[in-house]
Amino acid sequence: MAEAKRAKYFCEGCGSEVAPNAKFCPKCGRFFAAVRCPNCGHIGTVRNFLKGCPACHYAVTQEELYGISESGKDSEKKQLSRKSRKKIKKAFKIHESSIFSDDVPAWLFVASIIALIVIFAVLFMRCKS
Repeated sequence: MAEAKRAKYFCEGCGSEVAPNAKFCPKCGRFFAAVRCPNCGHIGTVRNFLKGCPACHYAVTQEELYGISESGKDSEKKQLSRKSRKKIKKAFKIHESSIFSDDVPAWLFVASIIALIVIFAVLFMRCKS
């Protein structure tokens, strides 16, 4: 009996082959936020692909989708290399720094009010003389 073909996964950023359960590309560090159907090209979240592709119904096993065995006996934890951990930390720092907060510090509000009062006082004094 011929062995079933296994799907190959590639990074869309650099084109290198990645493991089925990879969360980021080990070569370029790009995070994978979505799954693309190899049959029709439909893109969606992992949750959308739980029972195969929602567009063409291309079936994907749980092992291919999550990188875990269906029997649940695959309990070995793999350690990330120091270089990989640094790449992940760097990517998270870049991501967190790109998110803008809506909260304005109180000292900035107070400083701007004081600056406005000083400007109006100076203008008022010059207009009076």
